[in-house]
Amino acid sequence: CSCKPQRYGHRYRQRIGCTAKNKSLPASGLVRGQQGDLFTCTFSPDGKTLVVGGESYVINMYDTMTWALEQKIALPLEIERKKRSGASEIRVVDFSQDGKLMVVGVGTGTVYVYQNCNHEHKTRDSKALPTGKPSWKQLYVLQEHTKRITCFNFISKKILLSGSYDSRAITWDMDTGRAIKKVSPNFQPVNTCAVSSKGLIAIGTMSSPCARPSKNVALTFWNTSMKCIRREWLITYTSDERGNPNSVIYHDVTAVDFSPDGEILAAGLSCALWIFETRSFSRVKKIELSGCTIPSCKFSSSGDYLVFSTTRIDLGWCWDTGKGDRDRDLESPAVWIYCGKDFKKIKYFHGHRRIIMSCGVAPDERTIASVSKNVYAVDQHMDSNVRLWDMQAAKEEHLHDADA
Repeated sequence: CSCKPQRYGHRYRQRIGCTAKNKSLPASGLVRGQQGDLFTCTFSPDGKTLVVGGESYVINMYDTMTWALEQKIALPLEIERKKRSGASEIRVVDFSQDGKLMVVGVGTGTVYVYQNCNHEHKTRDSKALPTGKPSWKQLYVLQEHTKRITCFNFISKKILLSGSYDSRAITWDMDTGRAIKKVSPNFQPVNTCAVSSKGLIAIGTMSSPCARPSKNVALTFWNTSMKCIRREWLITYTSDERGNPNSVIYHDVTAVDFSPDGEILAAGLSCALWIFETRSFSRVKKIELSGCTIPSCKFSSSGDYLVFSTTRIDLGWCWDTGKGDRDRDLESPAVWIYCGKDFKKIKYFHGHRRIIMSCGVAPDERTIASVSKNVYAVDQHMDSNVRLWDMQAAKEEHLHDADA
């Protein structure tokens, strides 16, 4: 990848949320119809629906052809809980590989499982995706977790893996709605999890400054039977004026994802993105992102591209720090596109003014969606929480520069 990164001017973010090459995207690059802070977004396996969830306890579903709001699913039980306690929200949404099931995790620790009625009686072709407009009905309410749900991943079509701030990861049987096994990785809150196509599971947790070094492991690898097979100590050293190490920093793992072939793992930490080779568990590359945290990272469906978001740790949001264009890419929340083979920077997008909580890549690799918290910024305009970015244009620029 010998391409030069292209950036959007920060003064025109509201107008050019996407380029004009992808005609299906709205001209402003914004998706309307949501309220309050948003925490999760994901595309359905067929790419026809974008699902967004946040603090309103309503799952918004958008048609990716028109980007119009096509369906809303409310969670009445959570709405009643919020009226009583005044806390909690939709934290994560995910789909099964075949699109039959949709799982929703909330801040109270409850997991809601929905079934697509359009696929309920079509069991002859197990690989077929649902046809027609989806119609979702509630199948299970899972209540083993006691704190905020942070991540989901399907180990198979019938087994779900969930992680929570209660320091537990639980596997669920989707035929019965019962828990299969419970584990406590590092005995710390679980931030993220991922499952490879080869059956390898990666779970990222918070680090504990009070724990012994031998127990302070923020990244663990498991097999499908939930037996731990590998632990990774993700640490860095600080040095004094003479270059001698004087302290150790243990990093939280905030996001993980496997490449489609299962050979590569991308792990987002505070201040860096680490790339692992899963065969030998060796660290292939470390991408330095000074002062930033990585809330979300995703490989594209082909594995050719890696998409992740960054946000400053100390600022939360930053409009203009006066440091010029050179440092603005790390001063403001951004969505990045890297090559999935040699992990070189291709492009990055600006537009959000608050922490980017989640980003998703469409299966056709034409669109990136990202969501953030809400805020009135310096120009007194409300930040639109859902933004769309033209990945197709970035790919064409990358291929053109590579040929040149």
